[in-house]
Amino acid sequence: MELDDLKYKLKQQADREQPSLSPEALAAMLQKKTQTQLDKIKRSLVFEIIFTTCFIIACAALSFSNISWYTRIYFLTFGVLSIGMIALLYYLWKRIDTLSNDALPVKNNLETLVHILKSFAKRYLQFSVLLLPTCTMYALMLVQIEKQKEGLNISLFDQPVKLLILIASIIGLMFLAYFFSKYYIRKLYGRHIAQLEASMAELNQEV
Repeated sequence: MELDDLKYKLKQQADREQPSLSPEALAAMLQKKTQTQLDKIKRSLVFEIIFTTCFIIACAALSFSNISWYTRIYFLTFGVLSIGMIALLYYLWKRIDTLSNDALPVKNNLETLVHILKSFAKRYLQFSVLLLPTCTMYALMLVQIEKQKEGLNISLFDQPVKLLILIASIIGLMFLAYFFSKYYIRKLYGRHIAQLEASMAELNQEV
């Protein structure tokens, strides 16, 4: 029993005498720790770039098909807008890749990366929620133009019940889009951003 006590005391003494990590060693450790999270975020961005590219191809195919002209314009419009989305995703991927390999202090890079990613996730959520009513109103506008070309002057404003049902449906779908988008963005980016923030807090405690 006394031998166990002696071993325990020697272990405690060794732990106390263990030298603390130097700033360079701490930076290297955190660099390795955060690189995994950054690689996962970059993979998520690559996934979205591939998915958006497939969406653009589908929109292009529908735009040149034999469906109605307003449907072709609808898909052509969102196909063109999606090209801008790819440019944004690629810019973000390139920015993360550059900062993760930068020679600046780890703390500065982490702060910059967390700020960029949190801003992106916030704007992405807002865009996703607003996209649904925008698509709906745009489709209704194109259909209205087609009806007027056919000599039918039909307006939803002349049909209050249908208008209220449409508004209620849009609001309901916006709530669904919000919760789905929040889950989707958190799965792709949110949890990794939280890990980066934890690493940044750990660095602040050590400094």
